[in-house]
Amino acid sequence: MPAINYARDLIAQGYIGRVLSGTMIGCAANWGARIDRVYQVDRANGANLMTITGGHQIDALCYCLGEFRELAAFVVSQRDRIFADDVGELVAKTPPDQLVVNGTVGEGAVISFQIPGGMSRGTEFLFEIHGEAGDLVLAATSRASMQRQELSVQGARGIGAALADMPIPDKYRWVPEAVPQGSPYNVAPLYAKLADSIRNGKPASPDFDAAITRHRLIDAIVRASDTGQKKLAYAS
Repeated sequence: MPAINYARDLIAQGYIGRVLSGTMIGCAANWGARIDRVYQVDRANGANLMTITGGHQIDALCYCLGEFRELAAFVVSQRDRIFADDVGELVAKTPPDQLVVNGTVGEGAVISFQIPGGMSRGTEFLFEIHGEAGDLVLAATSRASMQRQELSVQGARGIGAALADMPIPDKYRWVPEAVPQGSPYNVAPLYAKLADSIRNGKPASPDFDAAITRHRLIDAIVRASDTGQKKLAYAS
């Protein structure tokens, strides 16, 4: 995603100085009053709010700011039944529909992360990053989920400066402009990078190690919620 890669580089280049805190709010339109596919209502199937919407969005957070060092979490289900569109009836639901994670990442930045299920009339996506020298704000430009849309980028440095739009440089756009916006546009760069890896015989990124890292984080989130205790993100 161009906006995420741009923000990551701005942070690495010191645009906002040392990162102090970050807040990410997302939305999972599924896992509210209804869901489109019945297989998603069984937590054992692995396709749920944590692994899809929550997993994609917290991955973007960690990509920009670093991995979690310590965390506390609430993994909550507030609905035990949900209407599944593909079967046309209410069915039992076991995955969570609310996810809250607080902790520290990278070199100690304090993080707040929340994904509510079903909420779609409020903030669709917002990622605020605060540093010693400035701030960055990434926000939704449509009602699609975070990974299926273009994000806006705003920034400001110094005391009293207002946030200003920061157009994403062309170097972060790895596919032709003719590629349709939304899901096709954000998936296309992944295939472009994979093709480049195959042609040049170099490792692909993200890879299976990245997937393992993210699922270990999800496991730590579940353990923290189940025990009510803070957890080192990758402690066994």
